[in-house]
Amino acid sequence: RTSKSDVEAPTDPTEPLDSTKRNHKSNIIWFLVGASLLQLFTFMALLVLMIVQANAFGAGFTRSTQLQDWKGQIQWLDEVLTMSARLATLTGNTSWVDRYNAHVGTLDEVFVLTLDNLDAASRNKFDSLTFSANEKLINWEDLALKAVSAGKPEEGRQYMFGPAYDEQKRIYHQGLDVIRTSVEDITNQTLVFMTNFTIAILLLLGFTTPVVVTISLLSYRQ
Repeated sequence: RTSKSDVEAPTDPTEPLDSTKRNHKSNIIWFLVGASLLQLFTFMALLVLMIVQANAFGAGFTRSTQLQDWKGQIQWLDEVLTMSARLATLTGNTSWVDRYNAHVGTLDEVFVLTLDNLDAASRNKFDSLTFSANEKLINWEDLALKAVSAGKPEEGRQYMFGPAYDEQKRIYHQGLDVIRTSVEDITNQTLVFMTNFTIAILLLLGFTTPVVVTISLLSYRQ
């Protein structure tokens, strides 16, 4: 027989249960902390992506809008200069010379702005077409206006009317198509950029959302 002293005292059956509960609660807390951190990371990443996307769209939209506006100004100023110079040689009225001089400087300024905002390939093409043709047109117009100011408008007409002047005008307007093409390229690049960022956002959501939901469900069930 076994003596009473040899019999071990029964242990408290609630001790392992309490320890398990504590471990279970600790796991739940860590799960929730992990889910919260993942949600925070997802939110911050989405916020950064949306800011970058908005900035890219804004920059592309502003640049394309400016180029379109400058293209319109170049066309309008070109017609003002041509009309003023031609009317000056036809009428001999020097007020047309004054009108010409009031706008020629503005055209130069718009040319510089346009060239600075075109990509390298478009800039070279625009420079070889419109900018080059403009220099020839300006030179002929200057000679014509000097003839008018000297009281010899008939001499000025030989510069303003003829196939040579008309050919440079054609080249001039051909170069303006470079701006239109550049605007289309900027618009397309902006759309591609925005599409890629949208895909990145969707992929990020597609990856993190199931993880967050799974962790939350596991934590709730446990």
